[in-house]
Amino acid sequence: MPWFWWWRRNKAAGPSASVAAKSRPLFVPGRETVAAGASHYVVPHDHHETNRLDLQHSAMHEYFGTHVFAPVADPQRILDVAGGTGVWAKALKEQFPQAQVTSMDVTVPLDVQEKGPPSAYTFVQANALEPLPFPDAAFDYVHMRFMFTAMPVTMWPQVVRELVRVTTPGGWIELVEAYVPRDAGPAWTQLEMWANQLFALRDIDASLASQVGKFLRDAGATQVHERSDALPLGAYGGRVGQLMALDMASVYRLAMPAFVQGLGLDQRRIEATLSQADAEVQRGEYQGILPIYIAFGQRPNRA
Repeated sequence: MPWFWWWRRNKAAGPSASVAAKSRPLFVPGRETVAAGASHYVVPHDHHETNRLDLQHSAMHEYFGTHVFAPVADPQRILDVAGGTGVWAKALKEQFPQAQVTSMDVTVPLDVQEKGPPSAYTFVQANALEPLPFPDAAFDYVHMRFMFTAMPVTMWPQVVRELVRVTTPGGWIELVEAYVPRDAGPAWTQLEMWANQLFALRDIDASLASQVGKFLRDAGATQVHERSDALPLGAYGGRVGQLMALDMASVYRLAMPAFVQGLGLDQRRIEATLSQADAEVQRGEYQGILPIYIAFGQRPNRA
């Protein structure tokens, strides 16, 4: 297909100099792109992370009751940017069997590495921080979820403009983002502080996730709708709360090497804080939340 040639040409140039220069190299198992400065996602690429992302997807669907927030009716071509394990792409293929679904990520999902190309969707390896390897107006519906921990401050406008560019006129672009856990207890507050310190070292401001609607409007999208919500974190939130507590505790544990390397923290101190965080969400004395920010809009029709 024509866009693969275009991708190879752009990929050869590597990530932009500004992004690479601001990234502090870390050793993250399975994510060579982090050490190279091409990616800012500091959780290892392994089966633990695969299971966590799939669990997170299940919790999101159970809470919201949908995989799709934009009013898409009969999309023929769907793109999931930073698609991770491909679990969202598989779900969309089940929901819209007639659609051609593409999932793109900087790292090849483990099941694709082990079993080969998926049958439900097409996987394309590419970096969301670089120009997307697709022609203009290639997709009816473009989706990106949970890039807030890997998006440098200066890259948000460029990335969202690319999402709009590859969407057909009248098609929908949807962003689903989050923030770090809030109000879950003292240990979780400490983890939040460490996470934000690590983000700052890598030119990331996770709070910008709340601005997804503005980013869409600034990129030229119309009919932009915004919604905020909060997933429960802990036993008080029932099954979803338990799943999200496990999800968030797992991501902090998986990111421990980055905390040690990036912040110089003692691993025993991190482990003790994580144990305290587990106890806080299980006791139920705090009602922690994971803030969620959703925005969707349309690429304008041609004049």
